[in-house]
Amino acid sequence: MTSISLTAGDWDVFGNICATFTVGGSQAFTYVGIGVITFPDNSQITGYAPTAGTTIALQGISTLTNRVSLSVTTTIYLAAFLAFSAGTAKASGNIIARRAR
Repeated sequence: MTSISLTAGDWDVFGNICATFTVGGSQAFTYVGIGVITFPDNSQITGYAPTAGTTIALQGISTLTNRVSLSVTTTIYLAAFLAFSAGTAKASGNIIARRAR
């Protein structure tokens, strides 16, 4: 979805997404981390999956805060997963990084 380049050091990194669905979606999840290609296990992600038959039109989600310790400049990614059976979906998001020390 988006990324940020961080210099060496310890960082607290988190993000937010806003997902919108034209017809109604069924799931929205997000994760922030290094080299995100696939989502990690469920303990690392945040999201919303309503009960069966319920759809969502708009969903805002914040990620968990991840502490990353970097020895070189590294790109951190914000990823999102949206599920829907009809219509279209879009998402926007941002990453926030705070130097821990």
